Amino acid sequence: INPGLFDMVANLSAEDNDEEFEEFTTLVSNIDKMQVFVANKPAASEELKKTFQRQVTKSSLDQLMKIKDGDSNVSVYVKSSNNDELVTEFLMLVSGIDEKEAFETMVFSMAGEIEMSKIGEVINKLNSSRKTKQGK
Repeated sequence: INPGLFDMVANLSAEDNDEEFEEFTTLVSNIDKMQVFVANKPAASEELKKTFQRQVTKSSLDQLMKIKDGDSNVSVYVKSSNNDELVTEFLMLVSGIDEKEAFETMVFSMAGEIEMSKIGEVINKLNSSRKTKQGK
């Protein structure tokens, strides 16, 4: 996603003082880069996982959490600023088998100055959109 889009969204105004929209625009205004990569073939999924691991090593990221839910695995890595309240890089790998028995791997990457407290919100929104996509 191009940084210009973040600037455009951050400059939008919400009607009726929509608190959720205000929180979203505040979060977006601090993001410099966001990328999402998806692979749904085994060979492409393996290559995406290798690329993910290289990025974790190259950027010296710390593991924030690892979750196994059935056949799905979620790994979240971050790079924090000195005070550990700001995340400057966020990298998430989701892999497993979806409802259609198709293998799928997704990498979500975000850079900027994101409050650690907002990371959970980002993860919850991504998970809810993934469940909506799967028809749950």
